Amino acid sequence: MITSEILKNYPILEKLTHEELEKIIPLCHEVHFEEGQTIYKKEDTAETFFMVQSGLVLMEEYLHKSMTVTVGTLKPGAAFGLTAILGNTGYSLDAVSAGSTELIMINGAGLMNLFEKDNTIGYKMMRATVTIIQDRLAQRTQQFIRSIATHPDIYALQKEDSSP
Repeated sequence: MITSEILKNYPILEKLTHEELEKIIPLCHEVHFEEGQTIYKKEDTAETFFMVQSGLVLMEEYLHKSMTVTVGTLKPGAAFGLTAILGNTGYSLDAVSAGSTELIMINGAGLMNLFEKDNTIGYKMMRATVTIIQDRLAQRTQQFIRSIATHPDIYALQKEDSSP
């Protein structure tokens, strides 16, 4: 059973009061996924927002039928599927369970309706969402920089710059 005490442990919800969390509880459902099970696919209609209770979720991009890149690993406490509360139409990556995983699902439309009725909840959650997106952007930027730094052409340029 989902309680306000459980929800308070999620960074995206930590600024909400007990009363505000109580308004979110009816929108929440617990769900279980097994190893390798797809939670959602890129470009699926973003209807649900998720939070990891236990286990791991891989955020993946399929580059080719034989190549998948994991761009993020989400641990307990992480929120994902944020597109469902941003008003966009589709998810931007695939989400796949890495082992036995318990999630809290929150109906995106229901949450958006709650934001309309209670702007304070909407404001607090959107601020937290911006922080999450900002952190992920910084992480992906670092991944990108590390990845191109090893490219042969970039390596050759770095070698030229270090020559006397």
